[in-house]
Amino acid sequence: MSSGQGTTLGGPGPTRTVLGGPRTVLGGPSSSTSATSSTNPPPPKRQKVKRKPNRDGNKSSMVIKTKRIHSDLLSSDEEEDEEDYRRGGYHPVQIGHVYNSRFLVLSKLGWGHFSTVWLALDQTTQQQVALKIVKSAKQYTEVARDEISILKKVTDNDKDDSHCIVHLIDSFEHQGPNGIHIGMVFEILGCNLLSIVRLYKSKGLPLALVKIITKQILIALEFFAY
Repeated sequence: MSSGQGTTLGGPGPTRTVLGGPRTVLGGPSSSTSATSSTNPPPPKRQKVKRKPNRDGNKSSMVIKTKRIHSDLLSSDEEEDEEDYRRGGYHPVQIGHVYNSRFLVLSKLGWGHFSTVWLALDQTTQQQVALKIVKSAKQYTEVARDEISILKKVTDNDKDDSHCIVHLIDSFEHQGPNGIHIGMVFEILGCNLLSIVRLYKSKGLPLALVKIITKQILIALEFFAY
């Protein structure tokens, strides 16, 4: 999944290993994304999606630009394909929409072949979260349900949040114009390892940072071993 998330490097916080994908991200429970400030922002006014001509010159754009910091170092400016906003594809999320009567969308964090990911405000806890909206095709829905099943077991068995594993906060189904989409809500994480490599201009990471990442990955692997 492409992501615009960021983190403070070199800190002691645990690595988070995200199930269902190759990403391992740095940062503990208090780490924030690049779109996150130290205090929760006030709920934004609902905004209309900016429309732009599509390839055929007739349709308007569903793609919202990912909010990035240090984009020249951490991630590309590429966005998801407009043509994937169709039946079985992405859901056209908009800034200011509320999902599951609880999660208010603030900005876009990133996207992948499987889903788009959004920074949202949990209006129950007033905490910022990562909201993942999965494509609606059957194969994506089945994989998402399997992921939810695993993540629920992981979360239930890591109550003290000490095993460097991402926690699932909530999940739901949402009916949209392109079908029924699975929504998954996670705690906020940091950037992925590729972004950290780019931050150091592909010249290698400091040994101290490598030790932190390696230790925390091993903690997560030990958790799954037992």
